[in-house]
Amino acid sequence: MTEKLRVIPLGGLGEIGRNMMLLEYGDDIIVVDVGLMFPEEEMLGVDLVIPDFSYLRDHKAKLRASSMTHRHEAPGNPFTAEQLADNYAAALDEIVRLKPSSSKGRYIKKIVVSSTMGPGVPIDPSRIRDEAAADQG
Repeated sequence: MTEKLRVIPLGGLGEIGRNMMLLEYGDDIIVVDVGLMFPEEEMLGVDLVIPDFSYLRDHKAKLRASSMTHRHEAPGNPFTAEQLADNYAAALDEIVRLKPSSSKGRYIKKIVVSSTMGPGVPIDPSRIRDEAAADQG
């Protein structure tokens, strides 16, 4: 039987705010957005409303990458810089693993990361890869 892509909403469906979606395929999970929402008036004593992370916590070994399609609030990302670097390294490893055997020469020449409406920031793939390896060792 072939693997199926599972699209798992953890928050934000049918409401404005706390958007979070997981894309799960086999043993891999990619997080799309990690949002928050400010409480409604009747939510006394609540500072922020966040997605339910329990499924992701239970399957954290499958986490390969996270993607932010847009951001409104700085505290919307629960991942540390080290975790994001690990996710980046895992995604880079997967791209290299999927390199067609017919492809010759340097496979990844340039990577540019940007927010939805922000400027692109060039990243040297070899430098980031080396830093991630140094953090592991």
